[in-house]
Amino acid sequence: MSRLRSRIVFIIIIFCCQIYLAADDYYSVSTIVSDAELTAEFNNRLNCLYIHKNNKSVLIMNGCNYILFDGNKHFIDDFVLTENGQMMIPITSAAEILNFFSDGAVYSVEKGEIVKNDSKDNETPKRITERYYVYKPETAKNEQTVSKNDKPAAKPSQKPAEPAVVVTAAKKSSKIETIIIDPGHGGKDPGAIGYNNIREKDIVLSVGLMVQKKLTQMYPNKKIIMTRDKDVFIPLEERSNIANRAYSKYGNAIFVSIHVNSSRAPNSFGFETWHLTANYKRDVVDKKKVSDDAGIANIVNLMMTDEIYNESKDLAQKIQNNLETQIGYVSKNRGIKQEQYFVIKKSVMPAVLVEIGFNSNKYEAIRLTNYNYRSQIRDGICGGLKEFITSYERSK
Repeated sequence: MSRLRSRIVFIIIIFCCQIYLAADDYYSVSTIVSDAELTAEFNNRLNCLYIHKNNKSVLIMNGCNYILFDGNKHFIDDFVLTENGQMMIPITSAAEILNFFSDGAVYSVEKGEIVKNDSKDNETPKRITERYYVYKPETAKNEQTVSKNDKPAAKPSQKPAEPAVVVTAAKKSSKIETIIIDPGHGGKDPGAIGYNNIREKDIVLSVGLMVQKKLTQMYPNKKIIMTRDKDVFIPLEERSNIANRAYSKYGNAIFVSIHVNSSRAPNSFGFETWHLTANYKRDVVDKKKVSDDAGIANIVNLMMTDEIYNESKDLAQKIQNNLETQIGYVSKNRGIKQEQYFVIKKSVMPAVLVEIGFNSNKYEAIRLTNYNYRSQIRDGICGGLKEFITSYERSK
């Protein structure tokens, strides 16, 4: 019986490995565009490719695990990659795109190859894989792998091959370059005034400076920016403008706004992290720079908005979890929540607002004035940021 089990396990492992290896083949999107006579436009700033023909459109963004077909999200077997300036997608996705734009021919995947069956002429299925650049991620670190069916370059006397659409992707950093820390209120705006006249603006500035100092030690190569580092008043719009300017200048960024809560109910206490609602519509890209075609610009903006929402939610959860580890023994985990706070809805990057406690609660207000307790809050925020950055930079 044990031998039979071993054999069954062995067969399952071999079968799974074959499936895994088969899914690793990637194909050049530019060759797909050429084969189907499609029109393609590449946006260097957003690192995405817009393909269209006969009122149909496909949008592919480098590093994503989905493709948009006429604006509808379709998840793929793996992530979109870029190799030697060529955007690459899994073989199954290549066939799906060809079928999406097809005017009669049917494309399928058989034994790791794309097969074309022209239903108009009832031809024998034609293997067209040799026309595609093949890329296998498992060997990419050492060498560029090309399909055994790839044809050699044509000799001068031969008829030249069909010109391929060359897609050149801009080199875009996959790292978080900047972290913006926003201590709420300040100057003439004290924020919430709680037990024993403890002012929100003083608590959040202290925590913000502690977070800045620790992040500077953790990430000496990243820019850590404060919207305010002293007791001054900064309008809400200027806070988000500071973050957006940093994003435009330095690249990928995170925005964290720190606040203290207050309630008419003196027994309310705890910490919570807020992110923007999913249904809030906004422009996170300069549509004029994306494309002159409003349809293209709107699709790109929709995809970017969705991406930022998911990243903000993930960041909020990671910060909340780390605050639970640090101060959950004495404070209440009120969870992550959604709201259209001005500073986060105006930011074009993953953004959250952290309420670190209630100064309207006598006991929590006293804790917030304690340096050791604020240090724990600092560690919770920094811990969440570290987890998010590590995950983000690995996935990108």
